[in-house]
Amino acid sequence: SSWLRGTVYGAIIVYPKTGVPYPFTYPYEEHTIILGEYWLKDLAQLESQVMASGGSPPPADAYTINGHPGPNYNCSRNDVYTVNVVPGKTYLLRIINAGLNMENFFAIANHKMTIVEADGEYMKPFVVNRLMLGPGQTINVLVTANQSIGRYAMAMGAYMSARVNVPFQKVPAVAYFQYVGASPNTFALAAQLPSFNDNLAVKTVMDGLRSLNPGNVPKEIDTNLFFTIGLNVQKCNSKNPKKNCQSVNGGVFAASMNNISFTKPNISLLQAYYSKIKGYYSEDFPAVPLRTYDFVNGAPNKIPNDTASMIGTRTKVLEYGSRVQIIFQDTGTVTVEN
Repeated sequence: SSWLRGTVYGAIIVYPKTGVPYPFTYPYEEHTIILGEYWLKDLAQLESQVMASGGSPPPADAYTINGHPGPNYNCSRNDVYTVNVVPGKTYLLRIINAGLNMENFFAIANHKMTIVEADGEYMKPFVVNRLMLGPGQTINVLVTANQSIGRYAMAMGAYMSARVNVPFQKVPAVAYFQYVGASPNTFALAAQLPSFNDNLAVKTVMDGLRSLNPGNVPKEIDTNLFFTIGLNVQKCNSKNPKKNCQSVNGGVFAASMNNISFTKPNISLLQAYYSKIKGYYSEDFPAVPLRTYDFVNGAPNKIPNDTASMIGTRTKVLEYGSRVQIIFQDTGTVTVEN
């Protein structure tokens, strides 16, 4: 999708049907917390430059919480987003990561959060000290204002699990969780974010996500698909490598599934399929990886000499109504990453 989604965004809140209660204690108030990224440069131009260079995207110039970077940034020290709360009341925070590229931690100083919903699904409630949200992910939490009257920081900071030198914004965004009755000049207690590469903090949250209701899934499977997902580095074919090939080893980044990178056809795949137009795609996308190896610590090729993937416009055709199981497996082709 276009990077223009990083400039203007908002929340679409889906509520239960009228008369249907939440499966948890009804909150005193609800607040939407949108985590974002801010660039000084034109995003459309940046996207074009990254696509042309084949390198990694540049870091954001600032993180934001509901559009406000917070006191860690000079331009917004006096313009901090604030959620005013009544002592003893419980609040529902709908937290959304609207960032383009970064996974982010979120925490509130001295307050625990009870996760009750994630990505539109009610969860079995469990208590955490911090969250991690990927781009586009939503997590709803209950927070009770059960501390001394004061001002408490809500902080957003980067999570970067890749073991390569990928630049990212290191200055957290901060908003305030402020109790009614607190002095306007009250010092904000700092939120404790994990280290940017704290995988255990992420695992603690992810392992605790359990659906509140059972999922009705097929017990008998017609087709099994096993897809490895990875990031590859293609060889540079540019006449100006210093300008156009800025990935690892002077190559070009390319995502892949089963070590095959997608080549965009000149016409719609559905149009070509429906109209039986030949020559735009093939129907030989493999149901399993072409090579079996240590997916997490290894690679299908000999690193660092060859990390290229195959390219093609390959498809997998499925029978209408068939019951399909898809397993997605991350890989460490270029680097191990969450």
